[in-house]
Amino acid sequence: MGKVAIVTGGGDGIGYGIATSLAQDGYDLALWDIRADVGQAGAKKLTAEYGVRTLAVTTDVAKANQVEAAIKATVDGLGVPYLLVNNAGITRIGRMEDVSLADWQAVLDVNLTGVFLCTQAAGRHMLAAREGVIVNIASVSALTPQVYRPGYSPTKAGVVALTQVTALEWGPRGVRCNAVSPGQVWTSHSAAVYAIPEMYEERRRQVPLKRIAEATEMGSAIVFLASSAASYVNGVNLVVDGGLHLTMQGRMPTMGPEGVVVRPEEMYTEPTKGPQGGSQVGTASR
Repeated sequence: MGKVAIVTGGGDGIGYGIATSLAQDGYDLALWDIRADVGQAGAKKLTAEYGVRTLAVTTDVAKANQVEAAIKATVDGLGVPYLLVNNAGITRIGRMEDVSLADWQAVLDVNLTGVFLCTQAAGRHMLAAREGVIVNIASVSALTPQVYRPGYSPTKAGVVALTQVTALEWGPRGVRCNAVSPGQVWTSHSAAVYAIPEMYEERRRQVPLKRIAEATEMGSAIVFLASSAASYVNGVNLVVDGGLHLTMQGRMPTMGPEGVVVRPEEMYTEPTKGPQGGSQVGTASR
């Protein structure tokens, strides 16, 4: 039997790419996903392709009672986890002045509170065993905030800070904690965005490596962080974005609240009075 890994939001998208990389490395996998059918399909496919033991656990990571039930099901079904990957996350699109408290709270509950709850639940078992690794999926948006997603960047920045707190407290007790910050990644969720030619081309062009990442490339980073090769790596935010953060992500085209492509730099222009009283376009201060 391989070591046991938990991947939240592991049924598809980046989570499934991570789970695939871990299965290739011999991990047995518990896929925690809020969608029962997606989690079950992902687990079944991984077992069929890689011969590892898998367990699909239907879980809302924002609810403490469900997280506690999920860790019990995992320990009972596969054993004590060696690795936890906190991948589950959501976003809500809207202008800062229009986002509802309910949408703000939903993003906070999943992206930050969910990481906290899962870390506590799995971490208690790791601490008792005096070994384990936690990898939290943050985002380049924690470093360079995105427009029209007022909850996303703050929660991902919070994930980085929570990673550092966990690393500081639990490192002396045998549990390492690091973060991975992906950039642009091909997934079933992003396919619709990249189907817009101008969106795909402009995003691809701004990545120094000139391509969009595969989800398994995030998984490769996690395989490293969980391995003995990274035995002295603790409290790090590993940015896996092809160098995107160096090119100012805030200038990349994104999807606006009305479902149309928006270029953020266009937001920072406003009509001003010219020298003769006429209207001209000037760049607003940022």
